[in-house]
Amino acid sequence: MLAFKKILQRDKVNIKLFILLIAFITACSVSADPKQKLVDEYMEAMKINNTLKSFSSSYTLEAKRLYKDLPESFWTNDEYKKLIFDYEKALWEGWRAAYHKYLTEEELKELLQFLQTDLGKKFLRMQVEMEPIFTKVASNSAAILNDEFTLLIKSYGY
Repeated sequence: MLAFKKILQRDKVNIKLFILLIAFITACSVSADPKQKLVDEYMEAMKINNTLKSFSSSYTLEAKRLYKDLPESFWTNDEYKKLIFDYEKALWEGWRAAYHKYLTEEELKELLQFLQTDLGKKFLRMQVEMEPIFTKVASNSAAILNDEFTLLIKSYGY
């Protein structure tokens, strides 16, 4: 019985620590940088996730072209999916940091207001509609660049 009480007391301490940790995390998120919130709103409004997915798709298309011998199962396995997820996350965080650095709060507010106007809404629709075109251009450009790069390094004896 004494051992059970010790475990219960230890677990009470762990539960208290857990609750304190949750309270701390909540307090930190409540006092989060208001500018960062604006950056996140802007990135969501601009559908940056779609752009990142396009980048990933372009990368995968080019990688499949370069590594034709890999089975289709390679491109759908969890490790490759995690690699792509990490790539998109790194891009997201990089863009997020850049917007935070180069745009003021006032500029972010103005951009968000613009996106609510008729022209801003048209701009957003246009971005979405043009995404497949951008993806194809990026993919084709990457293929040309990789081919030219391969020729270039061969001329150096590699």
